[in-house]
Amino acid sequence: MLRHGLEASTCGPALFSLARSSAALAVLTNAWNKHKEGGGGSIAFRELLEKYLVNPSNKDQLTLSYDEVADHNIDSHAALKQKFDSIVATFLEARERAIKNTEYYLSMVNDLDVYVATSMRTRQNFRDMAGACDSIFQDPRLRHLHLRYFDPTMSAARGHEDKGLIECLMVKCRKCWSTARGRRRATGRMLKRPWLSVWASRLSSIAIMARKLISIATCIRSRG
Repeated sequence: MLRHGLEASTCGPALFSLARSSAALAVLTNAWNKHKEGGGGSIAFRELLEKYLVNPSNKDQLTLSYDEVADHNIDSHAALKQKFDSIVATFLEARERAIKNTEYYLSMVNDLDVYVATSMRTRQNFRDMAGACDSIFQDPRLRHLHLRYFDPTMSAARGHEDKGLIECLMVKCRKCWSTARGRRRATGRMLKRPWLSVWASRLSSIAIMARKLISIATCIRSRG
């Protein structure tokens, strides 16, 4: 439920924040009104977006945000609002829980063993990253170490500024860190298929743990 609701927040700013939800609904309503003026009738949510709203600057944001209902047909403004309200409710509940997770991560940042750095621009990036974290840190070869690791798919920040500061703090405090590559270019790195490459710790005491992480990451990459 938490990860499911957070997928829509991985593509830039949160479309469904409390401050923006009314504006987002107004944009959808305007699109529906244009559709009615053109003859109306039942239309798939995806088609409504692509015909009246999507442009190169917002395509990723809109298609990801409404992916859950993209193939649903809309035949009235009431139906449109019902789908929208359902998405917003799921997102806001998951986001608040994820922000609490972030507060928990910050409370133990000085004891953080592994920081997982990534850039998730699409729903598939998000799902790949969630699967990678589960596969690696739940692996029997690592589980007994009880590593304290940051899972980016279980965390959220209230804004870009907060997110940047939190990332800097975790990178500075972590003992190891990993980079997960997605499919698109992000600031400072080229993203391809998700995989983890772990860098050795500043502290020699975690060298064995780092070698195990590298070994497991290599196995997962070879299977992918």
